[in-house]
Amino acid sequence: MALILKDRISETTTTTGTGTLTLGGALSGFQPFSSIGNTNTTYYCITDAAAWEVGIGTYSSSGNTLARTTVLSNSNNNTSPITLAAGTKTVFSVYPAERAVVVDGTTIQIPNNAVLPVANGGTGSSTAAFSGSNITDLNATAITAGTISNARTTASSSNGASTIVERDASGNFSTNVITANSYSGSGANLTSLNASSISSGTIGNAYTTASSSNGSNTIVSRDASGNFAGNIISDAGGNVRAIPPNSQGSTYSLTTTDIGKFIITASDVTVPNTTFAAGDVVSVFNNSASNVSVLSAGGVTVYQAGTANTGTRTLQQRGVATVLCTDANTFVIAGSGIA
Repeated sequence: MALILKDRISETTTTTGTGTLTLGGALSGFQPFSSIGNTNTTYYCITDAAAWEVGIGTYSSSGNTLARTTVLSNSNNNTSPITLAAGTKTVFSVYPAERAVVVDGTTIQIPNNAVLPVANGGTGSSTAAFSGSNITDLNATAITAGTISNARTTASSSNGASTIVERDASGNFSTNVITANSYSGSGANLTSLNASSISSGTIGNAYTTASSSNGSNTIVSRDASGNFAGNIISDAGGNVRAIPPNSQGSTYSLTTTDIGKFIITASDVTVPNTTFAAGDVVSVFNNSASNVSVLSAGGVTVYQAGTANTGTRTLQQRGVATVLCTDANTFVIAGSGIA
């Protein structure tokens, strides 16, 4: 809902009493109240040639009515709606004295000691002299002459003398800092350098995280913190230059954590279903003086290398066997001591 002012609005009404006015149509040469828009407000005056009332009315397109929302003045010298008698009355738009803003010389005057709201760009007082102290929302680009003192900028004593400063993202002056697209000269005082911006040259070992523990002519890897580890390279299966052991004291079913490892056992080992992918390798060492079995779980086929034999394989004492997954649930077992 907004306050709308329109020129030359005048209609008739036959409404009686103190209630909402039902409008009867615009007079010749005038606009109807519908021109202010549904639910909007406007100033009105209604008169029957003797009694009159001035106020703020709210128009409704439903029924073509004007509610007498706020009475500002009337012929009864109060702010209550007058009682309309029978007959045709005229209701029209006005600019009431109670809401008129005028300029008296150098002062803006507002009636009834109303204030200019600060939120709307005013001063919070009922008058505002034409002084620069009351002007807000000045645009710096409109300044075409004179100079602004340091005290009127965001620069401060922290901005050292004889230095170049830059403005940050908020428009404030940063402390003794300037950023440029290019630079020529010594880099001894440069800070916050980004290694990803280095596009040429090489960095000496002394300026990396490598250390004396990284022996010469070796391949090293970076650890989880991005530092170079000592003479080790590994993948998801572990250290690629050694085969990690996994000792088991009872019957055991292989898991994906065994990939790239060898099982040390004196008991039977089972190759499980739907666990490994092609290329996965696990070795088994029979660390006993008796035979152990390499079993196949249901749905798993294990071929003995070089034969058509499948099923359970016997791994003799101190025997070593390698189990290679060649396809989903399909394996080949080979080694010394396989029967």
